[in-house]
Amino acid sequence: MPPDPQGMGEVARASGGKAYTAADAGKLTDVYKKLGSLLGTKNEKREITAGFAGGGLALLLLGAAMSLRWFGRLI
Repeated sequence: MPPDPQGMGEVARASGGKAYTAADAGKLTDVYKKLGSLLGTKNEKREITAGFAGGGLALLLLGAAMSLRWFGRLI
């Protein structure tokens, strides 16, 4: 399926971006150079303790339920 420049332009306008077209490899390289100066990454630390604590609690409850099912008691 060939690219749809008009559709890409509409998506770019709707999202507040800009659409680029390149007829040959040289122009494509220029587009990537422009994009490279606009894009970036940001390293950010995130707290994940709550996720591990929730997973541990879920495993504990699963173990308790299995103990009740098999043995009729928690321990």
